[in-house]
Amino acid sequence: MADDVEEGIGEPGGEKEILLPLLTLEDLQQKLEPFLGANPMSSLSTLDLPELAEIHRVEKPWGDPTLAVLLPNKDPEKIIDLLNSLYLPPRLSAVWHTDTKDLEVIWTALPLADDQQEIEGRKFKFQMADVTYDCEFGAASERLVELARFTMPITNPSSTQFRNLPSFTRMAHRRAKNREQTELTARSFWVRNVQLDEANAIRLLECLNFYLTYYDSSSPRILIHDIHEPVKSMTRYREGKFPKKINGRAFDENLMSFWDATRQSNTMLRFIFCYRIIEYAASHYVDAITRAKLAKVVANPSIGENVAEAIAEILSAFDGARADDVPRFNSLIINAVDPQIVWREIENNKEIFCERVVFDGGFTLAPITSKEESKKVFANGGLLKFANAIRLIRNVLVHGRDQSTATAITPTPRNMKYLSAWVNVIAAAAGEVVVYGHNT
Repeated sequence: MADDVEEGIGEPGGEKEILLPLLTLEDLQQKLEPFLGANPMSSLSTLDLPELAEIHRVEKPWGDPTLAVLLPNKDPEKIIDLLNSLYLPPRLSAVWHTDTKDLEVIWTALPLADDQQEIEGRKFKFQMADVTYDCEFGAASERLVELARFTMPITNPSSTQFRNLPSFTRMAHRRAKNREQTELTARSFWVRNVQLDEANAIRLLECLNFYLTYYDSSSPRILIHDIHEPVKSMTRYREGKFPKKINGRAFDENLMSFWDATRQSNTMLRFIFCYRIIEYAASHYVDAITRAKLAKVVANPSIGENVAEAIAEILSAFDGARADDVPRFNSLIINAVDPQIVWREIENNKEIFCERVVFDGGFTLAPITSKEESKKVFANGGLLKFANAIRLIRNVLVHGRDQSTATAITPTPRNMKYLSAWVNVIAAAAGEVVVYGHNT
């Protein structure tokens, strides 16, 4: 669920001796065969810690590189049996119990705010496609609490909020140390007896999310993560390194709000807000032709004697500039954006930009470059192709479908892969527009 956002997980276990290895990695590979078969994105490894010798662990539970599950050797069968009874769906902060077919969405082990108190214990039936599911906000399973006890973060930040496990982990450690139940209560959202064909389950949960928040605007919602084949990350440093001195200036407050919104994890929204930066800047953009007209008006030595005529000429110049937003949008990009900055991000994932892409949902995007094209060639006309392409993508995302073809870009993992590459490129362009757009 989307309520437990506290970061950080404590040290797992509580007793050093449980970390001393007795089982070999080969033993664990065999014993965890049901888990590893059901969770193919996970794998086993050994971690060397000087103070504690070797520790075996499950890497990428949920396929999530920010987490690992440590495998204790004191009573190892317990955690082995636990893992073998679970499927960890990569797109959810949840566990699926393979024996009961219940989906347990990880909510929180923190005290509930006043407006959340009445949600605890809420039960309802949800019918969809002639199937009725029993749903409830209730106590978390012992399996989940025990899993949380041995789960730890290994990188930061986490776009999945560490699968909402931090408060569960702290509660489990307190209970293990005190040998008694703490004042904290672990809570989950349950969807009972659901077949976890992941593609169909995601559609079910998206609809369930709608009704949860439609009937209760304060309801927690199920976190559904964008998981896709990785693309190469955006270039970290614009100039190869972070500068020693920055001569800063105040920027437009709206541009800063849009820029801040581009740092979120939702790929579609990141693209839209990057586009909004360029679009907003373009609405204030005055092109060279308009500037020349204005310069001619104000340079007229007799402007003081023909004020009305001068005003009319100024208004006429701006009317012409506002007549068509598309040329102004394109002109802003061409004049404010360094084509090398855009090309660098295109080249990072060039195969995506040099092929015709048919998105899930039917929308088709023509290539904006080719395998043979070079940076020098792109500098001549490439930015215009880029500007036209991002406008098409934006229109489909904002309107839900392409106006002329009635096709869409649906939020599938495959589409998120393609859009992630496009976000890298448009984010680079948006940064250039923030810094240089006012000078054009």
